[in-house]
Amino acid sequence: MIILLGIYMINMGYLFDGSFRQLKDYQFISGTLNGQEITKGRAAVVGNRFADSWLGHIPVPLPAEFVQGIDTQKIDFERGIDSYARGEWSDRGWWWYYGYVLLLREPLGVWGLALLALLVTCFYRSANAAWKDELTILIPLLLIFAFMSSQDGFSINPRYIVLLLPLLYIFISKVASSTPAICRLLSFVLLAWIVGSSLSFYPHSMSYFNELAGKPTNYPKYLLGSNIDWGQDAYSLQAWVEKNPESSPLYISYTSPISLEKLGIESDGVVPTESTSGWMLVGVNELFTRNGRLDWLKEYEPVAMVGYSIWVFHVESVSDLPCNGFYSIRFSRRFVGEKSKN
Repeated sequence: MIILLGIYMINMGYLFDGSFRQLKDYQFISGTLNGQEITKGRAAVVGNRFADSWLGHIPVPLPAEFVQGIDTQKIDFERGIDSYARGEWSDRGWWWYYGYVLLLREPLGVWGLALLALLVTCFYRSANAAWKDELTILIPLLLIFAFMSSQDGFSINPRYIVLLLPLLYIFISKVASSTPAICRLLSFVLLAWIVGSSLSFYPHSMSYFNELAGKPTNYPKYLLGSNIDWGQDAYSLQAWVEKNPESSPLYISYTSPISLEKLGIESDGVVPTESTSGWMLVGVNELFTRNGRLDWLKEYEPVAMVGYSIWVFHVESVSDLPCNGFYSIRFSRRFVGEKSKN
């Protein structure tokens, strides 16, 4: 009944559009569903491996666009996409990626509560539900984690593993039941830690990393993409530029759904690929690209940050005389508003 209710709710979300279409009537692009070999860079081939089999006559009890969406997502995993983790780039992803993401981006208080819940499960039977109810939570949790970890076509976005978090939180919630007072006290402390750690990043919560990651300049050493920057700090960038009108020349390299023109930001262009004097505002995804276009900026610490996704550099002067094959750069490590100390 729970499964049927779930299927019904999915169909309601799509107003039953294309529901119960026969499997043979679909056109798929993923190798799993069309039977064609998929390689990176190869154009998608449309087909249906079930068209001539008895399986093709089975009505699919899901909306047509929902089924096509699964097919579209699957081809991305099959082709592989450039992925980044632990300071390394790869043509595909890694099986350990989602565990790594959860370790760094889930508040440490959550992991403390999870450990406490495991101890309660093992040593305080009165706090446990019936074993069938416990497995109702644990089996889907483990299956989702195992399934997503097996999809190593790319490792970019943490959102694919979010499905298991509600199950994890339900399992953790047993620490609030009839357990010893010390467990309830520890639960309160860990919950306070979760709230405090989360609020410390507000309103830049999308870039949240827990205390294991260290200072914000360490974050790109571990993860990139939507783990830090998905264009969410565009308005913070606008506010920074308005607050610092003396920042000139100004170079900006930042990808956001909102263009610089719409934000009313005027700049002298994108950040140059060679050493240049001026103010450089660069998103971490642009700074740590695979092609190393802006590697010359990595030699220095940012003088400020816009949110946690945009780093601000100030190169005060660049000598036009080469020194041992390199340009001599005097870099300002001052934060905005402080006086220069030469």
